[in-house]
Amino acid sequence: MSYTLLRVVEAGVVLREGHRARFEACGEAVLASFDAFCTEAAPGIYALRAEGEALRITTRDRSAVSAGMPIGFAPSPYFGVGDFAKPAPPCPYDEVRIDGVCTFLTDDLGEEVIEACRGVALAFVGGAFVRAGSRFSRVTSVAEAFLARRGIRAQRIEARFAGPWAVANAVAGVVCVGPRASGAHAKEAAEAARAWTAAMHETASRR
Repeated sequence: MSYTLLRVVEAGVVLREGHRARFEACGEAVLASFDAFCTEAAPGIYALRAEGEALRITTRDRSAVSAGMPIGFAPSPYFGVGDFAKPAPPCPYDEVRIDGVCTFLTDDLGEEVIEACRGVALAFVGGAFVRAGSRFSRVTSVAEAFLARRGIRAQRIEARFAGPWAVANAVAGVVCVGPRASGAHAKEAAEAARAWTAAMHETASRR
């Protein structure tokens, strides 16, 4: 089963090509349905799931990520399995997802951040965002592929990092989270987050 969660704006699907790639192994019927969805969909947030030769589409009311939301840390429920395609709910991520909290997922010792429960883990270091460069398993991310192509480098991020922290995904863009969202360097980080989100939205396409 292939699955993706995406945002549609007036210009089309944000990061469209990355989302489409998630369905390439599902056959021409699913790809045709995806292309038709991209052409016709109203602005909003949608979950798309391939079921056989059909594409199931459901709407979401809002993003689960918001600026300044509290953060927590927990060992990854996928630790040690290797990189993998985005899983549809229900899935092991549900065990570490708490409404209103962004949980950063770590190795089994709780020392190194691998990803966030709802996206790519980012840290604002030296005036720019870096992404978690973990050697451990995590979702193959449409948002991370975009950020990597645009030059956000990967490095080891310790769970003890003081912040600012951010999370990135294809729906929310880049969002600063945690207590340091209003602390030192918060303004710089927030400005950088807005710029990266705008850059993601510039990719929006209907075809």
